[in-house]
Amino acid sequence: MERPSKDGEPPAVIDVTTSEKVVELLNQAALIPTDEKLTVLKQVQELIINKDPSLLDNFLDEIIAFQTDRSMEVRKFVIGFIEEACKRDNELLLRLIANLNLLLKDDSVNVVKKAILSLTQLYKVALQVGGAGRPEPTGPDRN
Repeated sequence: MERPSKDGEPPAVIDVTTSEKVVELLNQAALIPTDEKLTVLKQVQELIINKDPSLLDNFLDEIIAFQTDRSMEVRKFVIGFIEEACKRDNELLLRLIANLNLLLKDDSVNVVKKAILSLTQLYKVALQVGGAGRPEPTGPDRN
């Protein structure tokens, strides 16, 4: 991104951080039609999940807010995002299970189907999260 300069100097290059780019894309997504919104949200997912996972916690709520979007495709995207986020950070499942439960009750059959498919994929994650807090049984009581 270039900023016009004063006094005829060459334009100064602005280094946009990943975080700033995500903010810009999320603001765009809130204002544009569904087809373009999905494209922008997929860019956000790429930045947050793959490029800089440290941003996941910072922008998770902003992505989850799209679960109430009018578009079935956007709601399905949110389910996919939740799945990828939970695979990236197992602990998020405990935080996001209520969102998946809400999406299981969606009016659209396609959204419910996507939620069920995602939950089957997240079952392994749930076992890892659930099993992490329990010590292995030892001694004579062990079954």
